[in-house]
Amino acid sequence: IGLSKRSFFTEIMEQLWGYVKIAGAETIRATLEPCFAELPGPMKTCRFTKLDLGDIPMRMDNIKVHPLQPDGSVQFDIDVQWDGECNFQLTAEYIGTFGIKHLKLSGRMAIVFKPLMNDLPIVSAVQYSFINMPLIDLTFTGMASVAELSVLESTVQEVLRSSLSTSVLPHRRLYKMSAANNFLDSYQPPIGVLRLTVNHGKGFVVEKRFIAKTDSPDVYLKVSLGALPELWRTRTIRDNLNPEWDEVGDFCLYDREQLVQIQAWDQDENPLDPDDDLGAANVTVADMLVSPRRSVTIPVKRYNRAKKSNQKTGASITLSCYICEWTTDLSSLDSKNSSNGAIHNEICGLLVVIISRAFDLPLDRKKACTFVKVTFAGKEYDSKMIYDCPGWDPLNPIYDKGVTIPI
Repeated sequence: IGLSKRSFFTEIMEQLWGYVKIAGAETIRATLEPCFAELPGPMKTCRFTKLDLGDIPMRMDNIKVHPLQPDGSVQFDIDVQWDGECNFQLTAEYIGTFGIKHLKLSGRMAIVFKPLMNDLPIVSAVQYSFINMPLIDLTFTGMASVAELSVLESTVQEVLRSSLSTSVLPHRRLYKMSAANNFLDSYQPPIGVLRLTVNHGKGFVVEKRFIAKTDSPDVYLKVSLGALPELWRTRTIRDNLNPEWDEVGDFCLYDREQLVQIQAWDQDENPLDPDDDLGAANVTVADMLVSPRRSVTIPVKRYNRAKKSNQKTGASITLSCYICEWTTDLSSLDSKNSSNGAIHNEICGLLVVIISRAFDLPLDRKKACTFVKVTFAGKEYDSKMIYDCPGWDPLNPIYDKGVTIPI
């Protein structure tokens, strides 16, 4: 177990970058252009005319190796950073040609070896994913106006985030080292349930208005964990600069470095007046677990587009947590902790559906593009799409997808 600043991964990447940047450019084109086609207006015609990742290689440093787990897995975490002087040229109808000259990507990735074997190559499969959504920053060229720049920047960033989201926990990418690998043995379930309590807030300010009288905010919070689609909304505390919530919510926890993300809002009663953004706050689960009484107070910040940085608002939010581990003893359902009162999205168990593969599909190989949909309690869960491309058999598709459904 250790932590090192510069890793051999970075040194290897420096040597391989001439090949990586070519393969990476084609991957970006194949991934993003279908996403552009789903956008509204002229952006759906957006296409790359040039893709050059430049000569600055990606860095992969700050490795932390975790102990061998009882389930026969080893995990190590690594920082992935790229501050590249790239040359992307794009074109779209009615917009014309524009480019991206600088792309910055920064995130922490978890790589899991599971299962381990007594025969070579020892590792049966490798799974990798970003622990949280990586940070993305772009610098555009060729914009005719500030308005165009704003729209294009937000649109392209959203497309990039949407594409990357399939590589962020709870999603994991799988690479099989052994042909005999069974995905059921590689599947990595959540480590437990994060039970989060939002206690209170302090330091929210009175909203100043030009026409009406000043107004104390009606604050509510939206709380989420990492890239999970689930979130819960606290109740609204009316006319209060120091709101008290004491509300509890449950999330499936996949990694202790996942971010708890909180967005504060001021609720407006007028349907024509949208709720006001009061700022955001976030903290990792790991930081909460090592704090006294597992409770932290975190500042609320608002993003400043001009400075491209988060600025403190003077407000703060206090929250606490603990982790409920999985158990096969169902008697635990009879011993609920009633002191916390009502719990949002209370998780009492876990249903895991493993989507393995299909055989001999009666389809045209060139046109086949299939996926599996699982429906439970009104929610839908999809596997990845399998189509005709090198290394994939669309008529005997291997999905290798684990659908995790909290109950």
